[in-house]
Amino acid sequence: MATASGIQALVDGVGHAGLDTLIYAAGTWEAQGFTPDFDFFATDDSETRRIMAVNLIAPIEITKKLVPCLMQSDNPRALYLGALSAVERSASAQVAYVASKFGLRGAIQALRNALVYTGIGVTAIHPANVATDEVLQDIAEGRFAAQTPIPMADIIATVRWLLSLSPDVDVGDVPLMQRKGRSIVAD
Repeated sequence: MATASGIQALVDGVGHAGLDTLIYAAGTWEAQGFTPDFDFFATDDSETRRIMAVNLIAPIEITKKLVPCLMQSDNPRALYLGALSAVERSASAQVAYVASKFGLRGAIQALRNALVYTGIGVTAIHPANVATDEVLQDIAEGRFAAQTPIPMADIIATVRWLLSLSPDVDVGDVPLMQRKGRSIVAD
């Protein structure tokens, strides 16, 4: 779980050094989430709190503590990996996960306003399923529907693009969706 001591340890590791970019790419969801076996009523209250702590509370607290380090950069950026589930009419049945990602999206919009005078660019990338080892395994084993998830290279290219922008440009939400109607390529 994202604990206060864990967050403080992260911040202590950075110290007072300058920081060009904060990338928050952690995320978690309910057990059996995104599978046909998911049951909202089987979600334990402690699981809901854990999801909120990792997906919503931790990025807010980490950002607050790292602002002084980011302000030392000529072009500071705070980038957050949200989820397509946080975009209107894209929500799934995972209540805690979706609520945490919607909350993160709202927090990022508020951070953009709270940090406007710091010069820190604040952006959320909202991808659909990303081709992580875990997602690819879930697809291969039939826990997720057959699909072609977004390649990690596209997430990396998006981050590089955002980091290449001048300090005069800020980007809000960047949704990354899978193309519809493309054939699935079997390995």
